[in-house]
Amino acid sequence: MATGTLFDTPQVAEAREYLTKRWQPPTGLGQTLEYSLIVSVDGTIERIIPLNKSARDFVDSAGMPEVGKPFVSANKRGQNVKIRVVLTPDGKVQTFPDE
Repeated sequence: MATGTLFDTPQVAEAREYLTKRWQPPTGLGQTLEYSLIVSVDGTIERIIPLNKSARDFVDSAGMPEVGKPFVSANKRGQNVKIRVVLTPDGKVQTFPDE
């Protein structure tokens, strides 16, 4: 029986939990920030790709883990995982698989 949402993988759920604890919208942020994260098989961050101008401008204050640092659990399928991250000015965090 499935738990979580239809689209959740353990890594997507863990990413949401991690970022929810760290996301503090910067003063003056008026736009949603969107990122595509590439996570290595071992669960470390491989790349953080800002998907809009605000995301580039605020990447340092978005609460993202450093590249090469542990982030989520290892992928049992033995593949890199792409996770879309949406951070809103009102403090909400959304994560879902990024195909």
